[in-house]
Amino acid sequence: MEVDRFNLSDLTPGSKYIAWTNNDLPSNRCNPNTFLSTQNDSGFQLGFNDDSSPVGNGFASALTGTVGSSGNINLNVRAAGGGARGQDTGNYELFVDVYDPQESPDFSVATSGGGGFGKEKRGLTQQNPILPNSLQNGWQVFNKVPGCRWFDPPTTYGFEFQSLEDTLFTEILDFPVGDDQEFTVAVGDSILGNFSPGDKLDFISLLGYPVDNFRITGIDSLFGPTAETAFPIQLAFKEREGSFKMRQISRPIDAEAVPEPGSILAAKGMLLWFAAMRYILRKKRQAG
Repeated sequence: MEVDRFNLSDLTPGSKYIAWTNNDLPSNRCNPNTFLSTQNDSGFQLGFNDDSSPVGNGFASALTGTVGSSGNINLNVRAAGGGARGQDTGNYELFVDVYDPQESPDFSVATSGGGGFGKEKRGLTQQNPILPNSLQNGWQVFNKVPGCRWFDPPTTYGFEFQSLEDTLFTEILDFPVGDDQEFTVAVGDSILGNFSPGDKLDFISLLGYPVDNFRITGIDSLFGPTAETAFPIQLAFKEREGSFKMRQISRPIDAEAVPEPGSILAAKGMLLWFAAMRYILRKKRQAG
């Protein structure tokens, strides 16, 4: 796994510092989910934080510490959680503020597990998805939500996704893990294929352009015990933030209820045969 290493030297021992990453950058479509850690000169880890800083919509990390006797601060940045899909690429900025011992702000030094910047963010996992902002005429609306997150309304046979404003969908980054293992994705009249948990659907690679509408069908089972976890899905937008709405799709009428083309032709053939026989009989009566 790639690790970016940073070193600050010639600092005053005993000084407190705060270090944090900012991933909320205009160049990012999917923010990297950073794991920030600090260690001494011997490589012993002193503290770390994965993604619980409020900076960067929950994909950033931050920690506090004290400058050791060597006068160095050693910081490492890598992808959190092994680099989950949609969270392992992008740009970030690393900031470090070092304070004089006499002017240090009042905050506790980090221990293993983070630096006291914890703040739960929805959408980072399938189990804690972003929920709709409102319900409008059967559409469940997600307004100005960050991209690359998990979203979830109550489940049904399928859903239609429609962008709002200038939002465009670029990817489905992941499908939910559960008993249901296959989903069908379509854009317009084109079925793009069947996909399973762990698969990624890139609209641009398949179609050559992002889309403003698509459908997912074949949802046969719930994925969680509550409405919040029924059918989460991880989406990416062309920009870092987007707005969209989604609505339920009812299960289609059973195909057996619709006559096959061959049956229709046979029925038409029988009607033509009866019509011909009536014409022949009528001609015979007239001749008699």
